[in-house]
Amino acid sequence: MVDLETLTIPLPDDAHPTDDERAMLEALGRLMLTVRADGDPPWRAVARRLETAGWDLHWRLAWLAEARRGPEREQGYGRTLDEAFGELEQSAMLDELGGCP
Repeated sequence: MVDLETLTIPLPDDAHPTDDERAMLEALGRLMLTVRADGDPPWRAVARRLETAGWDLHWRLAWLAEARRGPEREQGYGRTLDEAFGELEQSAMLDELGGCP
């Protein structure tokens, strides 16, 4: 078994984060570790190759909402949870109606 190092952050006595806020804090921590990782992570090599090929790159943190029902799977992406769930709902409703005309 691999020993995982964890980080504990003391919160002020009056801080009572919701489950969503805790998930956001964890996502932000993971993002920081990914961006600041020692060495040369594979995504940086891909970015260099794309820039060399003339691509202008932009990226940002996004939310992914997923829904599963039996073999069916739908996804929605967004800058916010509201956007991600809105897109997910549209995809799921299209599936309920039998797809696009």
